[in-house]
Amino acid sequence: MRVEKAILSSSERLLPHIFEERAKKNPQGVYCTLPNSLTSYTSGSRDITHLEAYNAINHVAWLIEKSLGRGTNFETVTYIGPNDPRYHIVVLAGIKTGYKVFLPSPRNSKVAHLSLLNKLECKKLICTNPEVPCVPMILEDYLMQKLPIPSLQELFDLKDVPVYPYDTTYENEKKNPVYVLHTSGSTGIPKPIIYTHEYIPRVINLNDSTTPEGYENLSRFATQGRFFVGLPCFHAAGLVFSLLVTSFWNNIPVFPPPAAPPVTSVFIDTAKNTEIDWAFLSPVIVDEVAQNPSYLDLVSKRIKYSIFGGGSVSQKSGDIFNSKIPLYLMLGSSECSNFAQLRALDFNQSDWNYFEFHPSANIEFRHRFDDLYEMVVVKKPDPYDQPVFLLFPDLNEFETKDLYTPHPTKPGLWQHKARIDDVIVFLNGEKTNPISFEHEVGNHPEISAAVVAGDQRFEACLLIEPVANRQLSSQERTELIERIWPVVSSANKACPAHAKVSKGKILFTDPTRPMMRAGKGTVQRQATLNLYAEDIDRLYAETHSNAASGRSNGTKILDITATIRDLVKEVTELNDIKDDDDFFALGVDSLQVLHLVKELKLKFPLQELNPSQVYTNPSVEALSNEILRVSGQPNGDASVSRDRKKVLTVVRERYEAFIDGFARGIKLYPQQRQLSAANLKMVLLTGSTGSLGSYLLHTLLADETVKHIYCLNRSADSRSVQISRNAERQLPTDFPQSRVTFLTSDLSEQQFGLEPSIYNKLASSSGRVQNLICFAALASTAPTLLFLSSVGAAGNCGKIAGVPTLVSEIILEDDDSPALMGYGESKYLAERILDYASKKLDIVTGVVRITQITGPSASARGWNRNEWFPSLVLSSGHMGALPESLGIMNNADPAGQTGGLDWIPVDQLSRIIAELSFGLSKKTSESSMHVFHTVNPNLITWKSLLPVVRDTLQKSLAEQPGITQADIQIIPYPEWLERLEKQSTSDSAGRGASGSREMAYWNPGMKLLEFYKSLLEQPQGDGRVRFDTRSTLQACGSMRDLETIKPEWMAAWIKHWVSE
Repeated sequence: MRVEKAILSSSERLLPHIFEERAKKNPQGVYCTLPNSLTSYTSGSRDITHLEAYNAINHVAWLIEKSLGRGTNFETVTYIGPNDPRYHIVVLAGIKTGYKVFLPSPRNSKVAHLSLLNKLECKKLICTNPEVPCVPMILEDYLMQKLPIPSLQELFDLKDVPVYPYDTTYENEKKNPVYVLHTSGSTGIPKPIIYTHEYIPRVINLNDSTTPEGYENLSRFATQGRFFVGLPCFHAAGLVFSLLVTSFWNNIPVFPPPAAPPVTSVFIDTAKNTEIDWAFLSPVIVDEVAQNPSYLDLVSKRIKYSIFGGGSVSQKSGDIFNSKIPLYLMLGSSECSNFAQLRALDFNQSDWNYFEFHPSANIEFRHRFDDLYEMVVVKKPDPYDQPVFLLFPDLNEFETKDLYTPHPTKPGLWQHKARIDDVIVFLNGEKTNPISFEHEVGNHPEISAAVVAGDQRFEACLLIEPVANRQLSSQERTELIERIWPVVSSANKACPAHAKVSKGKILFTDPTRPMMRAGKGTVQRQATLNLYAEDIDRLYAETHSNAASGRSNGTKILDITATIRDLVKEVTELNDIKDDDDFFALGVDSLQVLHLVKELKLKFPLQELNPSQVYTNPSVEALSNEILRVSGQPNGDASVSRDRKKVLTVVRERYEAFIDGFARGIKLYPQQRQLSAANLKMVLLTGSTGSLGSYLLHTLLADETVKHIYCLNRSADSRSVQISRNAERQLPTDFPQSRVTFLTSDLSEQQFGLEPSIYNKLASSSGRVQNLICFAALASTAPTLLFLSSVGAAGNCGKIAGVPTLVSEIILEDDDSPALMGYGESKYLAERILDYASKKLDIVTGVVRITQITGPSASARGWNRNEWFPSLVLSSGHMGALPESLGIMNNADPAGQTGGLDWIPVDQLSRIIAELSFGLSKKTSESSMHVFHTVNPNLITWKSLLPVVRDTLQKSLAEQPGITQADIQIIPYPEWLERLEKQSTSDSAGRGASGSREMAYWNPGMKLLEFYKSLLEQPQGDGRVRFDTRSTLQACGSMRDLETIKPEWMAAWIKHWVSE
């Protein structure tokens, strides 16, 4: 059948006029097909004519006017009924009587229904008799005028119905609303979307795009013949293809029996007993047909092809279905409608799961993380076929939140992988896409559906809905886990370590609480996780209690040491660690410290454990003794009384002794250790994939005098990781091999774990090195070494003096100098050790004490929303209150402890560090250690930024769906902290989901309460600390060019944190 194309002039028409014209010009033409029975096609079918449809529309319009009155200002009337043509009839009748018709999913929760009705201020309801079950549920708590309409048979048997007048034009009506749908609610309460008459021709236009040579327009498959309507009419795709597309192309929808449940057997009944050319199916039906050979065989003989939409189909099921019936994938959204798609004439049908989008869609794919790219619709000068920009006219681009991966060998083909909302963010910041895992597990014959959870946890868990819809005994659950474990284990193989599911982290649904599903049958992830939030919390808590059970207060030091040793090995992957090895000398980082503390709390019921205790007890032996100390258990064999200063002294002296031995044992080559011009700009950079590291790499690559950069990272494929991280930060992702080499290394091993040939090449060519003393001492080209420290290394100087202190650009030698936290103390120790090494080993070194690093000045992305300041802002929005100061205020420091902001954007800091690094080599004739302070000399106060922070936060939150935001207050810091503590307790108790996405997303500050409390500490006297920058300013032009933190930068960062 050849498609008669709709053209732009005919697409700018009003739906009531189309139905009127059909009734007059082709009254006996077929509008749709229905079964004679309410439950099956076995009793035959009836073709409904255009005239019969027009009579039904006019009749319902007269009923609406008589019972509800004509609409005022296009007020909302809601229709809820079975999935049948009455959806079309009510929409058309509503247009003619001056209403916009809201079509909610009957599967919504009561909370969702009431929220949507309140937002739309809807007080009028049209329903059927009998009513859909959700109607009385709604009317229990929400007062509405109710109008029942006749049955299908009564409506389509009507004769000679007076025409309800609709005398208007497209130009008059195009900006007026037609109908209302809502988002799926997969991430929370759904939000309404209002569509206008003008939206309709834009949908038609995108299905009518000119086809490039060598391709066919995939829309032609959806605009012809008789087709089974497998998606409900309250779903965007169901309404678009059953009403809008058929109105302009005259193809014929075949509806399922109205009283039958939306299950696969209904489709099979329809295909078996009536004529259809193709089927528009939900993913659930495709999956179930593929898994049933008899279904698949029957359908393959009854239809020519199938289109599916509304979700994803597993690769396995799709391959099976596609082997018998050509499977075409249509993609769209409630906001964008469907997207114009192409298919090459030589398309390989085995690529059924890939899209190729029409150039007219003006789509860009922007890298987000790993191999995932977000689809972004970019506005064209004339968006006549971009419906989304009618809904969001102020946007220049629309981020769909749909994630794709490119075809490995065929440019232009893209596979949909997940929604951004589906992505799980673990407590260590790592991300994973659970969709493939869920599909693989969900294919097991005993599993109806599977959902992976783990947001803001250290590991994943798996929620499974069994096919057996009954309560399972403990023994049955254990046996089911064993039967499904092979498929879970197989799915685990493709997962990173933090995303693997263990047997102890499998939870089964309760048959009285099935997983929440959208109208199209797909699982609503967040609604399901909310439903099982308390169960999931208990599952994680059981690990806590089970680990703690069975231990008496008489636990011996050997038992504790063995447990801690195993935990350290597991967390750090350092399998050969000895009990007296220093964690940080072996390369343990702050994220691993956080992970270790969480695991220690699971093993030992000691809530007072915190990261600083790991920093000050940085070995298995020391940490074991610390665990004994805080648990109140005596240890006769080991001294557990170590004060902070003694620990610093002991660790520093241990490293100095090592350097003394190293200096005696190595052969130095002073005559060979000369910097040559050829090697001046060869750089070895450790940790290039972090935030600052990424910007440093970008800065170095932009410098044409840098010949080559060697990046040492732990990850096995750090090039891919670097590409991913740079894309997230909107930095270039091109790393030419002639200039950049990525190496997998372990800084705790000799020669970094590199092949000798590679190590030797580095030793003879690297011009500067970070954090690698021995390498710098042995390298033949005398590299300079620049260590990135922190102002925390001198954070306690003011408290020592009790008076305002200006910290000089020198190495500090008082072990009381660093801030009283592990991070500052570790930086202080590194400075002291590096200074000692520079004198003993005759190496040129530098230390950069860095202030707070912000996001980039040139981009909104790049400042991790889980850091202390972004978390403070986001939690303030959650509570409706911002602190008037950052820390306690006193006479000496009226802006608060951190109120004078000397912060530096990460992109500007990277340029400063590069300049200092290259300048360091010119100081070889001077002293061997140089200290720099990268502290912004151009301060700005928190008070001066508060107006833009509050205004931007309020506006950004107001744009988020489902958030009702009152004005944000400004309150004293102690009151703000008290409110945060209460809010966090309330969130945890009230929602029963301390690790849920919603709480972690909107109230991230709850995880940093101890840090915020530290800002309440009253200094002894006036113990403020400032940092002398005179030498640094003299040495670095980029430092002299620094600007103060600008309000517009702050506004951009906040907008991104809220929308991220």
